[in-house]
Amino acid sequence: EFRRVLFRSDSKAKPLEPIVRKCLRRKREERYQSAEELLGELQLLKRQLETRFLRRVVAAVSLLAVFAIVAFGLVIPESIHEEWVPEVVSDGHTKAVRRCAFSPDGKLLVTVSDDGLAIVWDFAGRRRLATIEDHKAGVGAVAFSPNGKHFVTAAENATTFIWEIVERIDVGGQVKSICLQKVAELGGQQERIASLTFSPDGNRLVSMLHNGSQFGTQSGQTIIWETTSWRELRRLPVGFFLVVPLFLDTRRIIIEGEIWDIESGQMLDAAHKSALNGDGKLNAISADGRIGVRLDGCCWVAFWQINPFKLLHRQLAHEFFMRTAAVSHNGRWAVSGAENIVFWNLMTLEPITSHKH
Repeated sequence: EFRRVLFRSDSKAKPLEPIVRKCLRRKREERYQSAEELLGELQLLKRQLETRFLRRVVAAVSLLAVFAIVAFGLVIPESIHEEWVPEVVSDGHTKAVRRCAFSPDGKLLVTVSDDGLAIVWDFAGRRRLATIEDHKAGVGAVAFSPNGKHFVTAAENATTFIWEIVERIDVGGQVKSICLQKVAELGGQQERIASLTFSPDGNRLVSMLHNGSQFGTQSGQTIIWETTSWRELRRLPVGFFLVVPLFLDTRRIIIEGEIWDIESGQMLDAAHKSALNGDGKLNAISADGRIGVRLDGCCWVAFWQINPFKLLHRQLAHEFFMRTAAVSHNGRWAVSGAENIVFWNLMTLEPITSHKH
């Protein structure tokens, strides 16, 4: 009723209607993603209205702009609370899920498990789209290419497969069906694959191998692959259990505080290694290479500025040993996982919500 009266055809606030309606949309992703974006549209509208015909409307717009910003401030925090709702999918894996990876557009989710399966899900519909049974052993690593056309899965028996999404049908915001093709198998890996990582431009794939089981122990190597022909380029003499190589840019990766050039195979800098000493691992990094998420010890989550290397925030967040962390593609959110899942706001470095699982 309020909107009907406010935006009736003879109302001087009519020009503001699209902006206010966007602020009040039910789905968070359809609203303004930041106060800066909202303010930009309000300023643009204000300039459009400042003509000799519509000067009287400006005062009303200014007043309603305050209302819109207040509405934005009220709706967004509430929506975070309302929409972070855990949902258990019962038709999935039969053993522990070890890793998962979202497609760059967030519509597909690939999960890998000790049951030997990799499952591709339509995330919005929570539906299984494809099941991969080729590994014949527990699957512990998965990664999506930046363009979303390929993903890689790797198992305890060192089998590593490259999958291409040759067809995908989207209807109404959901993925209805996909067609997968196995385009390559990476050979020459005799040890267990601990992690997989694509470079930001998608031209390189990094697989980390290890032959030990002690946390943080140097016991393997890292292989750099070229993604056009999927051939091995070189090996780095470094590999850890439960450690993920993280790209700082298209050439440099950081592995437990050591920075390596993947094109030359040379270690560039080990100055950060002393800062990362202790029982923990740098597990995720934002797409812009600005902030890293480190799982410290048993239960602490630490956020590090990468360049220059500096601790920004450290907080006790879990009760048991932490397994993994991830950063959203847009760099706004992070998640850490142990006995519970904690969601973090990377702008404020504060937890948003926590869910048991």
